Amino acid sequence: MNYKGRENQKTRNCPKCGQLMIYSSYTNMLLAEKDKSLCKECRRLINRYDNSNLKPFKRNCPKCNSVIGYKRKYDMLISEKKGLCHICKSKEIGRKRLGKTCYDIWIEKGVNKVIALDLWKKQEEKRIKTRAGYSHSDETLKKIKSGGFCKRILINGIECQGTWEKMYIENLIKENKELPISGNIYKTPFGKYIADFEFPDKIIEIKSFFTYKIFNKEIVGLDKKYSNQKEKVEYVGNNLKVVELLVLNKKGEIIKKEVYNSNVK
Repeated sequence: MNYKGRENQKTRNCPKCGQLMIYSSYTNMLLAEKDKSLCKECRRLINRYDNSNLKPFKRNCPKCNSVIGYKRKYDMLISEKKGLCHICKSKEIGRKRLGKTCYDIWIEKGVNKVIALDLWKKQEEKRIKTRAGYSHSDETLKKIKSGGFCKRILINGIECQGTWEKMYIENLIKENKELPISGNIYKTPFGKYIADFEFPDKIIEIKSFFTYKIFNKEIVGLDKKYSNQKEKVEYVGNNLKVVELLVLNKKGEIIKKEVYNSNVK
C-alpha cells in the first residue's frame, strides 16, 4: 500500500459502513488501516466472542440472541446453566443495584455494619477527591430534588418540600423570627439526604404525626417499604451537622422535638 504524501492525514473511512474516523496522529491512523479496524458502531454490532478460528463452539444468549463463542465444548455446556451473555448479565446486576449504595450492597453480602461503613467512608473520600472543584448546576439540583411524593412551595424565597414545611415557615414569619434557608443535599451511606431547612448551626427536619411514624419504622411508607430516613438523619447529625427534628400538629405548632447529634444524649 502506498503511504507517500499522506503524512498529514489523520482520517480514514470504516471499511464496513464507510463512516469517517478521525485519529489523533498519522501513526494511529496507519496502524488502524493495517489492521483494517472498524468504527466503534460496527465493532459493537459484531460480537467479540464470535471468532470461528479461536472459538469454534457457539451458543446464543437466550435474552438478546447474540452469539457467544467458546474454545472448548465443556465450557459451553457449563455456561449454558448460567444462561446470559456478559452484556445482559451486567445489565441485570445493574438493575438489582439500582437505588442502592455501596454500603447497602456490602450489608447484603454479610459484611459487618462497622466495616461496611468504614469502607463506604474510604470510597466516599476518594470520590470527593476526584470531583474536587465540581458542583451541580441549578438545573441538576432541581432534578435531584424533584424525587418523592411531596409538592414544593416557595415562601419568601424559601423552598418548602410540602404543606407541613410551609406551615412551619409561615409561623416563623408571623412570630417575626429568624428564617432558615432551603436545605442542602448530603451524601450518606444510606443514600442522599435532602434537608428541609438549614440555619448556620443546625438542620431542621419537619414531620407530621403520620410521617414521624414512617420515620420511626412504625408503619411502611407510600412505596410500601420501611423508610431508612432515620439512619440518614442519625448519620448527618453525628458526622456532619446537628439535626433538629420537629413534629407539628395540624395548626403547624411544634408538639415534639428531637435533636440528633453525637454530643447530645
